Order: sequence, then structure tokens, then C-alpha cells
Amino acid sequence: MADEADEMPYGKVLVALDVMADSADAVVRRAKLIAPGAEAAALHVVDRHAFGVELASFRELADLQDMSMKGAAERLDALCVPAGIGDRIVVEGQPAREIRRQAVERGVDLVVVGAHGRHGWRLLLGSTANAVLHGLGCDVLCVHIPGAARPFAEILAAVDETESARAVVARAVEVAAVDRGRVSVVSVLRPLEYTYAGIDLSPYADVATRVAREADDRAQGRLDDLAAGFGLTGERLVRHGRPAEEIHALSDELAADLVVVGTHGRQGLARLAGSTANAVLHGAKFDVLAVRVGDASHP
Repeated sequence: MADEADEMPYGKVLVALDVMADSADAVVRRAKLIAPGAEAAALHVVDRHAFGVELASFRELADLQDMSMKGAAERLDALCVPAGIGDRIVVEGQPAREIRRQAVERGVDLVVVGAHGRHGWRLLLGSTANAVLHGLGCDVLCVHIPGAARPFAEILAAVDETESARAVVARAVEVAAVDRGRVSVVSVLRPLEYTYAGIDLSPYADVATRVAREADDRAQGRLDDLAAGFGLTGERLVRHGRPAEEIHALSDELAADLVVVGTHGRQGLARLAGSTANAVLHGAKFDVLAVRVGDASHP
């Protein structure tokens, strides 16, 4: 492996949990798996009552909130003590905002969250997911639920044409080194007919064919260079279509445990951007590691 894999990828980790979800223990196990020697803290956010702050004066509601905070703290202890996580935080507030605040204040390298769950926040299934991903200056591991915490044996790095591709592959290599996993790389190219939908391209068939061939050759050359530079032993593939769909399909083919993608500050998952980010996460049968490769907005 290249020099980038010589050190553990993460030193400080924030594990954001919904302690009422059955999957919470899987998130803890995954955090310990990806960063076994890291300084870890666990966070649960007790969401404010949906009816609004005007009911805060109701004694019954206040009692329920106190019970919720106490119960969450007990559940968090039960989850984290066996895992050796001594720093445990239970706060009241808006989940995405509190996750960002705690991550910034603690200067963490990685936030680990569950990708599914019917209870609590439903992290990464709505606006909270976007807020967490788009507002952090660190990497985010989205743990697929349900899923056993097995080693990351097969890792797929999805890259684009930008300079960030190297950072994404470097992180994938670092994570793979923890359990001697294999890293494959893929670039997904959008066919011209996707860009010019509704336009008859038949008069430009020769041009379209030449452009597509040149794009393929260029993308394949970049992947080959990346793979050679990092000493990768996995596949080096160029696919055509919608990024999320192709990433899902290839992950199934490779039986990938983890997909690594780049994320740029306010722009979400750049070049796998916008709605594609959510599309990759939704319906995933794998964990997703969003690697920060650009300037992040502040919480």
C-alpha cells in the first residue's frame, strides 16, 4: 500500500446514536471497527416535543422530558460501557444542529451515524441527513441498518474527474489497511442523451460516439493511474448511467461492505451531487463513508 495507509485514518470520533433504535449497537460496533484506536465520544439528542416550546410550561410535559433524558442516558451507558466509550453526552435539541456543534467543539475527524431507523431522527433519510453531511468539516460514516459489523473486506471508491479523487482513494486505502481490505475504484459517466434529453442526437451520432470514446479513455486512464499510485488490487471500472444506480449495481456485484465518496462543503456529494447523494444512501446495502475534500460551511 502507499504511504497514506501507514497511519490510522481517524484519531477522534463522534458516534451519533438514536439509543431507542434496535440498530444503535451496530452503529457503536461499526465505529470501533473503522477507528479501533480512536478517542471516541457518543451522543444522543433528545428531540424537543413536536407541539412546540409553548408547552414547556406544562408540568406533565416537563416530567416526560426529564424521564426521556434520564432513560436516554441509561441506555447510552448500556451501549457504550461494553465498547469502552467513556465520553457520553445526552442533550436536548435539534439533532443535526447538536451533532454539528459537538463535532466542531470536539474537533473530531469522523462522525458515525445510522443510515436507517424508524425511531427518533431517522438520520440520513431526510433533512437531518443533508444538514449533517453538508454542514460538517469532517468525514461522515453512514452505517447501513441492519447490518453485521464485519470487517471492511471489499471497499469501493467512487470518484469523479476532479482533484478530489486522490483524497477519496487515499481515505479508502487507509480504511482498508485496518483489516487488509481490497479497494476498487469506479467513475460513472453520464451519457450525452442524459444531458440532452428530448433532443434528437442522431445527426450527431459520429460526434457523440467520438466524445464518448474519448471520455471513456480519459476516465480509464485516470483510474489506472490512481490504482497504480496506491497499489490497489481491486477493480478499475468506468460505468455509464446515473451515478447512484451504477454505484448500487456495482456494489452488489462486488459485494462491497463500504462505498467511499467525496463531499464538498455546502455542495453535498460533489459530482455525485445533490439528489444523487440521497439516492446513494437510500436503499443502500452497504455503509457509506463521505470524505470531506472541500471547504465546509460552519454550523
